[in-house]
Amino acid sequence: MAITLSRKDETVNAVRAALKAIPFFGGTLEQFIFGRLDELRMKRIELTLTEVAQTLEQSGRKPQVDSEQFVNLLENVAPHLVRATRNENRERFRDLLSNASTLPPDAPEWEKANLAGQLLSELETPALAVVACLARFTGPQPAGIVSLPKPQVVSQNDFLWESPSLGPFVIDFDWPVVEEWIQRLRERRLLGFSSVDARGGFGGLYLTELGKMLVEWSVGERSAT
Repeated sequence: MAITLSRKDETVNAVRAALKAIPFFGGTLEQFIFGRLDELRMKRIELTLTEVAQTLEQSGRKPQVDSEQFVNLLENVAPHLVRATRNENRERFRDLLSNASTLPPDAPEWEKANLAGQLLSELETPALAVVACLARFTGPQPAGIVSLPKPQVVSQNDFLWESPSLGPFVIDFDWPVVEEWIQRLRERRLLGFSSVDARGGFGGLYLTELGKMLVEWSVGERSAT
C-alpha cells in the first residue's frame, strides 16, 4: 500500500521549511518547535503521570485510571498541561488528576472534576496564585489584597497603608497583573470582593463556592467524602 502525505503533513512540512528560511534564527526555531519543544511537552506529561502514580502508591488508595471518565479528563487537560511552562500550573493539573484517579466510573463527583479541569485550563499562573493565597490565608477576617509593599493577602482591618509591612501571603506578580486577574476571577465567579481601594487594593475578599471547589480538586489531596 502506497504511503501518501495528508494535508496536515504537507502543512507541517511547509511550516518547517518556512522557519528554516528565516535568517539567523530559522534553524534554531525549527529545531526547538519540532524537536526540543515536543520533548519538553512529553516530559511534562511523563513527569505529571509519574507523580500521580507516586501519590497513589504513597496514599494506598486504589487507582481507577482505566475508566473512560479518567481518560476523558486526561484528554481534555493534556493540551493545557503540556503548555504549562511554569511548574505551579503543572502541579495544579497533577493534583486534579491525582484526586480524580480514584473516582469510580459512576461517581457523581466526575462533574466537579471535569469542571475544575475546565477552569484550570482557562486560568494563568497569577490567577492561580491569587486563589491559592486566598485559600491559605488564616488571618482575621475580612481579608484584603493590597499592592504594598508587594501584592499580598492581608487582614483588611489590621493593614496600615501609612507603614505597610510584608506578610506571609505574598502574590509574586506585579500589581497591574494581580489587579486584572482579580477582576477576571470575579467575572468567572471564583471570588468576590466588597470594595476597591484607589491606593491599590481590594477589600472583603472571599472565595465563592465555585472557587472553593477549584481549590478542593486542584490544590493538594482532596478529602474523600
